[in-house]
Parts: sequence; structure tokens; C-alpha cells
Amino acid sequence: MFRICSECNVSADEVMGRSRKKEVVRARRLIYRNLYFKVGMIQTAIADIFGRDHSSVSRVINSRGWICV
Repeated sequence: MFRICSECNVSADEVMGRSRKKEVVRARRLIYRNLYFKVGMIQTAIADIFGRDHSSVSRVINSRGWICV
């Protein structure tokens, strides 16, 4: 998570927060996808960590065009 935050020039607090700024959203989506595809976490667990609904995480996971770091 911290590697992605530093690459996207955002803080971990911003990613965990409610910001909708483009660079924060991009970092958050990359983290969701890495947690799901590389770590193997389920979508509801990811949603709980970030204080989101599982459908928000599911939409990111199932979207096309996002490349994992």
C-alpha cells in the first residue's frame, strides 16, 4: 500500500479517506486490485478495511483497463 501511495504521490490517510481526487482514486483502485488479485483477499474484507461498501470494491475489481502494479 505504501509503495503505491508513494508512486501516486498521495498519503495513506488520503487513500483511507473519502477523497475523490483523481490521483487518490487511482491509488485506491490499484490497492483494491492488488489486495484482491495478488494477496487473495475477498472483496468484503477489502471493503471493511477501507470503510466502503463491497459493491464499490466489486466495481473496481471487475472493471477493465486497470493494470495491477
